[in-house]
Amino acid sequence: MSLSSKYTLTPLLLLLLNGCNGGGGNDASEPQTPNNHPPIAIAGINQHVKLSEKVVHLDGTGSVDYDQDSIAFSWKMVSKPFKSKAELINPESRTPRFEPDLLGTYLVELVVNDGKTDSRPNQVKIEVIREDENTPPTIKFTKDKYTGNLTQQINLNTRPQDIDGDKLSFTWEVLSHPQGSNYSIAKSTVYDFNSIKADTEGNYVVKVTAFDGFSEASATTTASFFYKNVPPHAEVDGSMFWVLDNMSVPLNGTPSGDANGDVLTYEWHFTKKPNGSSAVIDDPYAVLTSFSPDISGDYVVSLTVNDGEFSDSHSVGVRVRAISESQPHTKLTRGSDTTPLRLPHKQNDVIDKTSDTGPIPNYYTLDSYTFEAVGKPITITLGKYTLSSSSDDVTPRILVGSQSYFSKDLQDNDVIIVIPAGDSLTFQLQSPPTNGKVAKASMGFSWSLNGPNDFSMVERISTTIEFTSR
Repeated sequence: MSLSSKYTLTPLLLLLLNGCNGGGGNDASEPQTPNNHPPIAIAGINQHVKLSEKVVHLDGTGSVDYDQDSIAFSWKMVSKPFKSKAELINPESRTPRFEPDLLGTYLVELVVNDGKTDSRPNQVKIEVIREDENTPPTIKFTKDKYTGNLTQQINLNTRPQDIDGDKLSFTWEVLSHPQGSNYSIAKSTVYDFNSIKADTEGNYVVKVTAFDGFSEASATTTASFFYKNVPPHAEVDGSMFWVLDNMSVPLNGTPSGDANGDVLTYEWHFTKKPNGSSAVIDDPYAVLTSFSPDISGDYVVSLTVNDGEFSDSHSVGVRVRAISESQPHTKLTRGSDTTPLRLPHKQNDVIDKTSDTGPIPNYYTLDSYTFEAVGKPITITLGKYTLSSSSDDVTPRILVGSQSYFSKDLQDNDVIIVIPAGDSLTFQLQSPPTNGKVAKASMGFSWSLNGPNDFSMVERISTTIEFTSR
């Protein structure tokens, strides 16, 4: 139990006892104003200080008055070492101080008054020690009790202190917990904070011990878990696509979740589609489904998830622009496959060439994309972030026709490539041999049908290949 709790409980108990005795009796103490609650003095925590520190600061700011009355402070030195001449400075302030002049114990008492009643006195002890004497650390939790929903972890924070500047290590223990509960708490000795996760409602008493290599100090707190159902969270994978008419559009609700772990039901529905469209969602109640736009225009599909009590809808939804093949557009294909890709396109692959036989090439082609400009020119910009590698020993390149581009070529100035309407151009991501090392090569860039610097979040491509070779 922290000191603040210790000194708080005593006045509260006194109030209860007074309440039991009623308003009469032969109590000889100072009469209290009806309905007035006596203030509570809290003189702070005990301290160990070196004589060389010269000044001891006291802190009564934790004192309280539940009637919200202003309180006056009165500190006095109750005892001090024999022949000490130490006196309190500003004894009527919240934070007085004194200058210890001898080794030993100084006992200081605080009484607060709300204008009607004095509090019970509260004392704080200051041990003044030699310079070469170890001072035990101190530690306390920032709260006597932490509360939280079982759906989340409870974060525990402490305030450790070692006036010698010794490095502290920490041990964490759960002293008690509800029967049959499972909990987890980190065992790290480095950090003065921690978190606890549990599966059962109730109180978990947590103890932390700080050790400075010579002495230790401990504190306890209570983590109280309750259960409350919270709404699920609707989320989709991929919020915007450009496709050609009748191209299948995937709908993926797997990023949705429920903090309580409840089983979710899913419902997809159109919130917008072009006039005259008869497009339908293949399975509107599946977490993974799709639809095919039947005419050109904009489609918006929303997802609602339900945990049996609460529901949540994805606020943005999946936005799809369907483009007719007769309209100006970018026809993007990958490798030898002539099927147009949805935009934007993201690719992640693993290629292992370590078992290949025969001559080792100067470069391996890891991925390739062909851009066909339909109806309008395509302007592609290669910049400083277009090409990257996870290994300093492996330097990939982009091969455009017969022209090679390395990352160093793109650091200072962008490279603008224009594909005239009706033409096509292939971009290849290539890597030299890796000599058995694993290296990731990445290529990504944007383009536009309206000239340079007119890009959208959809007209873009990214590919990352984890590559190993002889």
